[in-house]
Amino acid sequence: MQRKDTVFFSEDKLPYKVIAANERYAVLTRKLNKRQDADLLHFEVTRGASRSFMEAYNSLKDDPVYTIVDNEQNIRGTENLIFGLGFHTEEKCQQAIERLATGETEISHRNRIALSVTKIITHHSKTN
Repeated sequence: MQRKDTVFFSEDKLPYKVIAANERYAVLTRKLNKRQDADLLHFEVTRGASRSFMEAYNSLKDDPVYTIVDNEQNIRGTENLIFGLGFHTEEKCQQAIERLATGETEISHRNRIALSVTKIITHHSKTN
């Protein structure tokens, strides 16, 4: 996986875009979607962070949904930080790659799943 690739996983209906990557790890993000991320939004209500589904959506709609791929272990999931450091920018995604590469963090053991890619669309940069 390379930066800017679009990746489809078997468990998700929506594609992710690779924001940062090295030989082992890739950080991918996509926009929050009411239908596909309903479980996450309902969880926000259940844990008391929001009073309603729409309130949860409105408070999170600008936050990307992210996943981290570990090509060596053939898994993907979230970072194991309780309070994440964010994945809003390419710089923050690159910082996550660096934390993973140095062993400062890892992919969450609770939230990891086997890597199952169904399709990768490579976007080549145009050169003149």
